[in-house]
Amino acid sequence: MPRLNMFIISLIAIASMACYHRLDRTREGLFLAEAIDVITRRGLEEIDRQALFDAAMIGMTQELDEHTQFVSREDKEPYQSGLEGHFAGIGVQMESDFDEETKAIKLLIGDTLIGRPTPAHDAGLRAGDQIVAVDGHRLATHLTEEVKEDRKKLPSNDAMNRIKGPAGTKVDITVLRDGEERTFQVTRQEIDVDTIVGEFADSERKWDFISAKDSRIGYIRIKAFNDRTVKELQAAIDTLQQQGPIQALILDLRGNPGGYLTAAVQLCDMFIDRSKLDGLIVSTRDRFGKDVQVFYAQDNKTLNGFPLVILVNGESASASEIFAACLQDHDRAVIVGSRSFGKGSVQEVIDLERGRSLLKLTTNTFWRPSNKQIHKMEGVSEEDDWGVRPDEGWDLPFDDEQEIRRKEERSARDALFVEEEATSPESQTRQQAASTVLFDPQLDKAVEYLQAELEKKSK
Repeated sequence: MPRLNMFIISLIAIASMACYHRLDRTREGLFLAEAIDVITRRGLEEIDRQALFDAAMIGMTQELDEHTQFVSREDKEPYQSGLEGHFAGIGVQMESDFDEETKAIKLLIGDTLIGRPTPAHDAGLRAGDQIVAVDGHRLATHLTEEVKEDRKKLPSNDAMNRIKGPAGTKVDITVLRDGEERTFQVTRQEIDVDTIVGEFADSERKWDFISAKDSRIGYIRIKAFNDRTVKELQAAIDTLQQQGPIQALILDLRGNPGGYLTAAVQLCDMFIDRSKLDGLIVSTRDRFGKDVQVFYAQDNKTLNGFPLVILVNGESASASEIFAACLQDHDRAVIVGSRSFGKGSVQEVIDLERGRSLLKLTTNTFWRPSNKQIHKMEGVSEEDDWGVRPDEGWDLPFDDEQEIRRKEERSARDALFVEEEATSPESQTRQQAASTVLFDPQLDKAVEYLQAELEKKSK
């Protein structure tokens, strides 16, 4: 057979194999489209094709890990706004609490969020209020015990989607407080969420970053990691340095759910150099154990020369664990509090439907500079290496009652602000707020450690 004919036959065979494999990869998609078509044409009840597609995507993602999520067209904008830390709302954060007695999910208002007047605070809402309705729409809070750990089925997304809306519009929030339902009308505003906060703030949104327990110690809370966190932390550091060289510092990451990997890497780079572990910050690995990305510190100006404590607890996750683990492995910080959450997986946000919806898909895991995995894989025990443990002697776990008390007292202080003409009984001066003793043994431990270090230095 002539060579030309053999060459043509080979090309046809290769093309046929490629077409076969492509068909094999897409046949499930064809079957899904066929199922949607059959349901919409022959089903007893009329249903929108988009609703079926969304339901199919939700069903598929629920077969994967808890952090994989389908973001529908309707939820895309609020989802992206939340990541960016800028949205039109009322200025509250939500918390979900499972009530063992009633077998119900209670949706609570958590932080007053930003330690300054917010639309919610001005209208009368307070941390701890249980939201039961938004604009008269009763929330589906009574769910079965089986969904207690399934965050996707909690009603917070439904509530937040109804609360958010165009700036200047009004929303009615009905809450349960002291056994009675009360309705507050709140006017939505553009909200910029501070990711870096201090002990308390004044009415001009200026945070005080000096510890109320010891004026030699700086105190900074990192609430999340987004595209503004690095700039805000640097501004807080600059504020402290304007008052003289930093002697000691506490970085409070308790309750920090994480956020952007790039923000965590840049924050690590502010505190470590290449003197240890080649400056390794974190690496990501695929399911085969192969490095996908590796991040190192740069030889930039490093914040050192003073003792540093990082506070973590079981609600510190993702980027906050990367940051804490890195500084712990580099011996740059002492970790105080309780063991972190163990959320060390990487989610890629992938456009679907030509960008109209999103798929947040888990693809890799995070690994510490010490070559230990951060993610708590299924089936691991408490003795296994995952997450971030406090340093020896500085582990102080809270029970539920203690943690609730700590949050409530901190939220109450955050709600205090200075007014030019203090007419509200809740308004106090900074000095009065600073004199308020908060229940926080973990923070007391951090101060205790730093005071001992400062004493050593002075000798």
